[in-house]
Amino acid sequence: MDVCLGFDGDVLLRAAGGQGGKSMGCDVIKRVRGNGPYDFKKLVGWIDLDTYFDAAVSPTAGDAAMAWLYGWWKVWDGSDYYYYFFPNGTVQYIKTQPTSSSPPPAHPLNTGNYTYASPATIVIDWNPMDGGSTRETFYNAYARATKMNATSNRYSPLIATRI
Repeated sequence: MDVCLGFDGDVLLRAAGGQGGKSMGCDVIKRVRGNGPYDFKKLVGWIDLDTYFDAAVSPTAGDAAMAWLYGWWKVWDGSDYYYYFFPNGTVQYIKTQPTSSSPPPAHPLNTGNYTYASPATIVIDWNPMDGGSTRETFYNAYARATKMNATSNRYSPLIATRI
């Protein structure tokens, strides 16, 4: 990945990753000067970090900015569970694998409420059952995430993957 540092006339100046090579035995970042005039048509890809991490937004359940979360997620803690996140701040789970287009669960095994805390935390408080209440904290719930990790006050670490 490269980062634009500016221009010298029409020549791109950048900080470029991947400049170590096999002979160095490690990767390094170097300042690099283009060989000729910058041609945007040769650009392979780009990323807007503010948009990617949604740094300027602190969405709440129901916000359009949270749409990436709504729907089905496979959650693993040694066993598979399937969570369905609703826009109204509720979440339900089942143990039968749905498809991405499956409707919300008709007979969930439990229901909870979730909240979002900036910059990237989702906390689920499940309705008490099996002898106690459960809180799961997903700590890398960045906008448009397709994978999240969580801790739980009652169970193993969790890995959630978007279905």
